[in-house]
Order: sequence, then C-alpha cells, then structure tokens
Amino acid sequence: MLSDDFKQTIKELSNELDAEGLEYALIGSSNLALQGMDLSPHDLDLVMKLDDLRKVPKILSHYLPSKVEELRPDSKDPAWTAKLERHPAWDVHFIMGKIPVQILGEPNDGDYVSKLLANCLVYIELDGAKVPCFSLEAEAEVYQETFRPNKADKIKMFLQTRKTI
Repeated sequence: MLSDDFKQTIKELSNELDAEGLEYALIGSSNLALQGMDLSPHDLDLVMKLDDLRKVPKILSHYLPSKVEELRPDSKDPAWTAKLERHPAWDVHFIMGKIPVQILGEPNDGDYVSKLLANCLVYIELDGAKVPCFSLEAEAEVYQETFRPNKADKIKMFLQTRKTI
C-alpha cells in the first residue's frame, strides 16, 4: 500500500512532468502498489525516452537531481547486468520530499521505453492528476524480459486472483 507521502509525490511529479509535455510512466513497485498489489515501495520509479530524460536535470533542478548517468552492470544483480548488456539505460535520481525518485531513460527500442511508446499504459487518477502507469500486464512482460521471472509470476498471480474475485 502506498503512503500518503508516496501519493503526494507521485501527484506532484506527474503534474510537473505533464506541464513540460514529457512522455513518461510510473513503473516498478510503486506502480504495482498503486494498482492494488500489497507492496510497500522504498522508492518511486519512472521511465521515459532518453531524449526526455536529458531534460530532467534542468526541469527539476529545484530537487537537486543527479546528472544523467549511464547505468552500469552490478555484480550483485546478474539479471540487471543481463538487461544492460542487451539494452543500455541511463538514469537521474533525486529525493522529492521524503521519497527517493529514479527516472530511467532508454533508447526507443529499450525494454521499458518500447512499452511506453506502444502505449501499454493505464491512467490512474490520483487526487485529480491522471498518472500514466505501465499496465500490470506490461510490468509482468518487462520483468520477464529483464530476467526477473519471480516478479513477473507474482504479478500474473495477482492478475489471476483479481479475475476470480
């Protein structure tokens, strides 16, 4: 479940990115929690095209974001290393209020951005803001494609449970 701090941060960030006309989507555990899965996220993850990500440090300068940095393989996370070997990615990170935020950027054929561009999205209303989020099906697909089948299976189980209720 998302805390009020998370919901407020999502709403504010969504409003700021929308005002700049950037194409983005909420992904990861915050997205899953917002769509009803029983999770307690530690950070907020978004995805956008690499060209748009390059604009973020200036647009969100009041949050003191990092520079756009290329993500490097992590010996502790072989799945992430395999993902980056197939499709490189970059990020910008910062703290918004109390919430750590990471915005991932990829070329248009990246694992995440390809789904963003294919409009594999749902829009969740959050206190008047319409937040673009990966559909649960798209989240499951991207977890499968990025070598994290356990996470994909949890989403699929949640979707099956929701259909039977």
